[in-house]
Amino acid sequence: MIYQPIIIAYVFDFDKTLSPVYMQKVIFDHFEVDEKQFWIEKEAYKRECISRGINLDDEHAYLNLMLERVENGQFPGLSNQLMRDLGANLPLYDGLPEFFPWMKEQYHSEFSAEVKVEFYVDTSGIKPLVEGSPLGKSLDGIFACEFDEKDGVISRIAHTVDFSRKRSFLHEINKETNFNPLIGVNDKVPRQYRRVPFENLCYTGDGANDIVCFNAMTGSGGHAHTIYQRGNKQSISSALQLVKDKRVHTIGPDDYLPNSHTSDILLHWGLLRAEQVLKQRKSELEDALSKGPGY
Repeated sequence: MIYQPIIIAYVFDFDKTLSPVYMQKVIFDHFEVDEKQFWIEKEAYKRECISRGINLDDEHAYLNLMLERVENGQFPGLSNQLMRDLGANLPLYDGLPEFFPWMKEQYHSEFSAEVKVEFYVDTSGIKPLVEGSPLGKSLDGIFACEFDEKDGVISRIAHTVDFSRKRSFLHEINKETNFNPLIGVNDKVPRQYRRVPFENLCYTGDGANDIVCFNAMTGSGGHAHTIYQRGNKQSISSALQLVKDKRVHTIGPDDYLPNSHTSDILLHWGLLRAEQVLKQRKSELEDALSKGPGY
């Protein structure tokens, strides 16, 4: 009986979960565009489409408006590489990005090579911004919206991620479709062959757009954690409501420093889960052994 390393996977939303701002802010700041006005126009665009019987979702709405601004010269030269460069300016919560290598050190100290920890971002934001952020190099995967390019600037929407699509990426991590092209997300994969069982998955988000992912965790044995902004009454109220409605298992503040409430919860959930799996493997091995005759 040969065992592969246990994989504990942490999946994070980005905006207001890892960063205090909406990531598009660094683009607006670069081109001196009013952020608030952009989102007002996005909502007006949606209402106008609905009035014509067209169902426009939030993601296509804001991505289309970005393309429109490239065309009309408000976002001159906006490319995927420029967005990676701008991503370096994204502000992060306390303790980030150091939290990710610190977590890996804790797991290695506790379990050596028996347990592997992975980190993912699952967001309706823009992939190149996350890639270029101070977190980018610490991530094992990024699920986010993407643009195609023409003549060196973004020109078409290549991929969108809405709140329901975010849930499907949890299944991709579970089944290994994000690493193995031979496995489709709808393929039936026996539980014992799944790379990351749902019980080994933790999803961390900050609010309503994360509920489908929270539900995926609470309904399958994984762990759901929500972040609230310290001193923000609305954010704290939302987090408490998620607990009351049994959408999440735990809550914590926007602080990822070592020994903070949030880092303690996320770390020790995973350590305890890994210990459970190791004990189960040891028990299975002992049951499978047939003792030889003694001397």
